Parts: sequence; structure tokens; C-alpha cells
Amino acid sequence: MIRRGNSSRPFGLALGGRPELAAVAAFPLDTTFAAASLMTHGVLERFPKLRILLSHGGGALSWILPRLGHGYALGPPLQNLFAKDPAEIAKSFYYDTILYDRSALQYLAEKVGVDRLVVGSDYPFTIKQDRPAQFAEQALPLARDAFSANARRLLGLG
Repeated sequence: MIRRGNSSRPFGLALGGRPELAAVAAFPLDTTFAAASLMTHGVLERFPKLRILLSHGGGALSWILPRLGHGYALGPPLQNLFAKDPAEIAKSFYYDTILYDRSALQYLAEKVGVDRLVVGSDYPFTIKQDRPAQFAEQALPLARDAFSANARRLLGLG
């Protein structure tokens, strides 16, 4: 399992973004770019047993999947970047539920499946989500036991 930590100079800030935006914008965008890079470098195909958790609900990945899919469908050269449809590759990752908005979490679940979601919190950071398990349970028709089972699968415990 790989846990991608937040760098001190995330992608967005390296482009001149304000440091105050790190937690709310730069880190999720950094996660998005990291996921897209993993997808286009065949990492999941080369290491099929590797389990990767994308923090920040995968950043903007679920929102750009239609765009990536459209590029893939156009054929080469974009199609050559992906081993298969990007929407299918995205279902190989696990995602935390730190999205702060029920509709956003529901959209993520629709794109990748509820079996790929684990509860996250952003604790101990200032933007931590209060009552993260309760948020996830209220946003999705999924019991806490299901989130626990997802986490156990992610960690190779069941």
C-alpha cells in the first residue's frame, strides 16, 4: 500500500498559488495529478496487487474522468497513455471520504463504487472533518460495517 503524503510544495503552490490555499485547493489538485500520473504510467497494471489510497476523495479525479475518457476514446496519442478506459482504472484505487459535501461524495461513489471508499478525517489539520464516519454514513446508503470492510480490504486484512 502507498500512502501519498502531502509535499511541502504541492503542484498548485509551485505554480504560484497562495500558501493559504494548500489544504483546500493545492493538496487535492496534487492528489489528482498524482493519480493521473499513476494511471498513465501503468503502475496498477504492473503491480496488480498494489493497493493505493487517494486522499482528499481522489481530489478532482472523479470530476475529470469524463474528460480523460473522452481523450482516451479519441484514439492515439492519448489512448496510448492508458492501458484501458480511465474510468475502469480509477476503480482500482481506494478513496477517502474527505469531500465535505454529500453530493460530491455521492458522485465519487457513483464513479468508482462504494466498495472503494474508506472514512477519512484530515485530522489533526485545521480543516479536519468533524464526525467523518457520520458524514459518510449520512451521505451514502452504507453502514459503518461496510466502510470498515473496505478499510480491511485496503489494508489486506480481509
